[in-house]
Formats: sequence, structure tokens, C-alpha cells
Amino acid sequence: MLESGGSEVSRTCYKTKGRQVWDDCANRVLERCMVAGAFDPSEGCYGPTGLDSIATDISQPPGCVPGDDNFLKYMDLVAGESYALAISNFTSTGGGFTINWGGTVEFTGPKAGFKSDDADNIICQGEQIIFTDTSSFANGTIEDWQWKFGANANPIGDTTRGPQTVQFLTPGLKKVTMLIRTDLGCLVKKYMEIQVDSCCALLASVSLGPDCLPDTSCQMASIGLRSTSKDNSPIRVSRY
Repeated sequence: MLESGGSEVSRTCYKTKGRQVWDDCANRVLERCMVAGAFDPSEGCYGPTGLDSIATDISQPPGCVPGDDNFLKYMDLVAGESYALAISNFTSTGGGFTINWGGTVEFTGPKAGFKSDDADNIICQGEQIIFTDTSSFANGTIEDWQWKFGANANPIGDTTRGPQTVQFLTPGLKKVTMLIRTDLGCLVKKYMEIQVDSCCALLASVSLGPDCLPDTSCQMASIGLRSTSKDNSPIRVSRY
């Protein structure tokens, strides 16, 4: 289903033969064409558009004639074929649109992904963390990477595959994003959240008995320490 943000859009779906030939316009086959639409909520062509299991028509012309409802018959996609969805946002509201995919088809487009070298993605302020790209694309190549680590990170971003070594200079919940672009023009984004702690607190409680003189018995001093460091490193206490 496609829903616009107050704009008038049209949607056309083509099929081409074989893989990696989605831009073969000379041999494209028209599968669905939705051009109907309306700005008046009282009309049947107002609102979201898409494919469903109820509709029987495969096209609706411009305007909004009786019987038009913005939805066309579902499509049975064939493995090994390439399909192209052409969307024309021909009004000037700038509201854009969103798409929700249904059905059981599995797309063979690029898969964006990356991992960190920290098991729980909780690190200390100033600690280094390494992000490694794990993206893949079976039908082409990935050509560009755009990393964004945030304004209080060092570095704040990068345009190479990496691995990326990053330090966060302030505590808090951070969002790391990576956008990849393939040779076919596909853009896919992935993000990860990292919790950055200050890791500098040390909680201590001390209980002392009477002063101890040489060669006399006295009560033992009791000292309790609790570290809040991420790695639970031991605390060393020296007696002077």
C-alpha cells in the first residue's frame, strides 16, 4: 500500500525479463497502472492506493470515475523476473509518501547491515568501538557507504566501507546509521543504538573503629567498595 503526505501520486508497475534488467525499458511489460486520485475525501479515489485481494481491475485512469477506489488486483510475482515500480509525485506539496509491502514475496535487493565489536553495545565515554560492514547484494555491487556517528563522536561520519573505529565524547544513547548505494541505484539504510556510560563513578563506604595503638588490640576497620565500571575490573586498595 502506498500513502502520500497530501500529494497526488500515480503508480505504475512494469515487468522485464530476467535478472538485473529492471531498466530494460524497450522490453518492459505493463502489469498495473494506477493514475486515479482525488483531493476530496468524499470521493472514492481519495487516500491510500495499492494492490489488494478484492480488486479485479489492473488499471484506473486519471481522475475519479464511478467504480474507482485507488486499488488494483494483487500480483503473482515470478521468481527470476525483474519488476519496476514507477511512482510519480506530480504535485508540489512536498509531503512525500510511504510504502508498506504485503504478501509473501522475498525481494533480492541489497541487505544493509553492520556489527560492532562490543557484545552488548554498552561502552564507556571515550572508549573505542569498531563497526564492521556486513552488507550484501547478490544481484550487483555496493558502491557507496555513508556512515553517521553523531555530532559528539570522533569521527562524526565517514564515506568508506571501513571498518570504522569510533569514540563517543559524551554519555547517552547514540544512534549509528549507515546508508549504502548499489550500482543499480538502490539505497538501503541500517541503524544501531549504542549506550555510552560515563564509567567514572566509584561508590565507597568506610567504617572505622577506635584508634589503634602499637601493641594493643583494637577493632578491625571495615571498608566497602563497589565499582560501577562496565567491565567489573577489580579495585586495588593500598595500606599506608
